[in-house]
Amino acid sequence: MAKKYPIPVIKVKVIKVNGPCEAGHKVGDTWKFPLSKCPKGLCTWALTAIFPYITTLGYGGKLPWEKKKGYAVANCSDTDNTVTFEITVKK
Repeated sequence: MAKKYPIPVIKVKVIKVNGPCEAGHKVGDTWKFPLSKCPKGLCTWALTAIFPYITTLGYGGKLPWEKKKGYAVANCSDTDNTVTFEITVKK
């Protein structure tokens, strides 16, 4: 029988918007989702940029430049109109 692992809940929150966001994201927008599902309403470009952070944190990893485990700040890939996201994990 396959071993079951707890599915962490990921919280992604917009904490800064620099310029007009094509997807319409604004400060305070929040998504909560299990790691096994895609969040509804989150820009796919942003998701592809922050996904490495989400998977690292979601599976118990820590980013060496972040002081807290289960926490990261990351930007979308639009260098002209950057949206900054706070990513946290709750198991």
